[in-house]
Amino acid sequence: MTDDDNLSEIKIGCLGDSSVGKTLLAKKYVKDPKIDYTISTIGVEFLKTKRILSDGNKYKVIIYDTAGQERYRSLSLNSIRHCDGVILIYDITNRESFKSISEWIKNIYDIKDNDFPLILIGNKCDLKVQREVSTEEGLEAAEQYKTKYFKQMLKKE
Repeated sequence: MTDDDNLSEIKIGCLGDSSVGKTLLAKKYVKDPKIDYTISTIGVEFLKTKRILSDGNKYKVIIYDTAGQERYRSLSLNSIRHCDGVILIYDITNRESFKSISEWIKNIYDIKDNDFPLILIGNKCDLKVQREVSTEEGLEAAEQYKTKYFKQMLKKE
């Protein structure tokens, strides 16, 4: 029996359109903050776990990275059936990825309850000169969907 056998698991799915930075963001969190390149995900990829301590409790966080291409959408959405929460990511330099948020959320709530934990992340904030979606728009979307909003820079370290 290992220490991990006694840890509560938290399963998190990463969803969003293709090329918004889901894989890089997840791998930076789980594996290596210095990673700066990934290839497109096909289907659903299980990433290694990360152990965290929250409020004095230890957890094993398992992140599922999903493909954003339309042809994999049903597979990506099906992967969240057993998840405890979702990180929904859009690219601030791509308005279409932001517009897709409402469809992603509708699809998530078709599978899960409306109180299912969801975090919205505006990604690639280091590309300010290419910005198409303002922070205010991200905050308004988070308020509309009653979720938390974060902005993330995927810069090289």
